[in-house]
Amino acid sequence: MDDMTFVTVTEDGRQVECVVLFTFDCTANGKHYLVYTDNTLDEAGGTKVYASTYDNLDEGATLHPIEAENEWAMLEYIMATLQDENFDPETFDPEDLDLSRFFD
Repeated sequence: MDDMTFVTVTEDGRQVECVVLFTFDCTANGKHYLVYTDNTLDEAGGTKVYASTYDNLDEGATLHPIEAENEWAMLEYIMATLQDENFDPETFDPEDLDLSRFFD
């Protein structure tokens, strides 16, 4: 599978190419999520990963910031699941995770 990429513009006007890591729909809150990277490294040497919500992924789609703590907690849970040594990317589906607990 080819990497899905998009270009975003930073606050200082630079264009940055980003690689989509995965997208998913959360039925618990009805939002669509996009998790991506610009392949830069953080202070610890890990790859920086970002997440946003979106309305659709058609050309010109707008990404929206995630501001709610429960949404960040859900995303951290998903990322921890992906980093688990028993993780199988062939069978992973975020819908199989019980995400409703983040939206009670």
